[in-house]
Amino acid sequence: GGLAFAVEWWRIKVTDEVTQLGATNLLSLCYDDPQFRAGGGYCAFSQRDVNGNLVVQDNYLNVATQFVAGLDFNLRYTRDIGLGALTVDLEATRYSRQDWRLLPADPLDRFNGTIGSPKWVGDGDVKYKWKDWTFRYGITYIGSMDSNAYLGVDTSVDPYNFAVGSYVTHDASVRYESTNKWSVTLGVRNFTDEKPKTITAGAYDRVGNSVLYSGYDYYGIRGSLILSKTF
Repeated sequence: GGLAFAVEWWRIKVTDEVTQLGATNLLSLCYDDPQFRAGGGYCAFSQRDVNGNLVVQDNYLNVATQFVAGLDFNLRYTRDIGLGALTVDLEATRYSRQDWRLLPADPLDRFNGTIGSPKWVGDGDVKYKWKDWTFRYGITYIGSMDSNAYLGVDTSVDPYNFAVGSYVTHDASVRYESTNKWSVTLGVRNFTDEKPKTITAGAYDRVGNSVLYSGYDYYGIRGSLILSKTF
């Protein structure tokens, strides 16, 4: 067989990100501005309408800064087994920092390991190819996340909990590819019907009681049948 393993360290800093400060932040920055009475700076984003109501224009600005760093692990293993060939692909990322600040003078908000920013993510594929048939098993892993300390929540006395355990989904498929340039694939996504993790309301957006996070599967177990033809 053949084995390949790679580790890559990376660090990314992005400045002048396009973002919105938010109406509440704009008002606070305006009131705290030494030139508040002159209406300059951040106060320029607020004005009164014809009825005297305060209107805040939350425009997009180049202000935010983001730092991300971590390690990527990649493993690939191939081996002939029986009449076919086995291929194993594993990928994982360990984040060492996920920091963000809104304004240049703001302290860094360190989100690594909190809700929406897990320290560990990974996925894997195991494929076995025999003649015109390919059998595949896939797994996706998202590490645990905990925002209780970041939010100042003490679960022993507070009626809140913003921590979730690890999340794993499993997929499987069978593909037949004909020499006549057509193929059929039958697959099942999330065949263990893993449910998204739940948190208390109040600090993060949710779907029902579940965390609104792009890595979670909100559809549950489902199947697919794909027919294709190459001309």
